[in-house]
Amino acid sequence: MCNTPECSRWTCEKLHAHNVTILPKNSTKERQKFGNKLIIPDELQPEKREHNDIRPVLKSFPKYVKAIVVHKKILVKESVINQINVDNMCLEVTLLGNGGKIMNGYEKALFEPGVVNHWCTKSVNSLVAHQF
Repeated sequence: MCNTPECSRWTCEKLHAHNVTILPKNSTKERQKFGNKLIIPDELQPEKREHNDIRPVLKSFPKYVKAIVVHKKILVKESVINQINVDNMCLEVTLLGNGGKIMNGYEKALFEPGVVNHWCTKSVNSLVAHQF
C-alpha cells in the first residue's frame, strides 16, 4: 500500500499506526462475518453520538479507496423509539488512498452501515481493518 519494498498489505506501518486488526485476505467467510456485524444493530456495541457531532452520514465511497479503517459504530439519534435499528446506525470510518495516505475529508467520516458492508464484502482484495 505504501509502495515501498519493505511494506506489504499486512505489514504496512501506515495502516498499523491506526492500531487495527486487519481482515485476512482471500477469506470471503471472514469478510461476510465482519460485514454482518456492521449491519446487525446490536453487534459491536454501538456508542451514542455526541450532541455537537455535525458530521453528515455519507451514502457512498469516493473512487480510488485502497483501504478502510472502521473505528466504531454509532447511534445516530437518541430520540428514536427503537434506537437499536440499522437505520439509526452509522459507522465511523477512515478511508486510505494511494500510499496509505488518509483521503482528504475522509478521516473518521460517518457512513451508512450498508455502504461499508458492501465495500468490505465485494472483493477479497480490498483491504479492511478495524478497531473492535
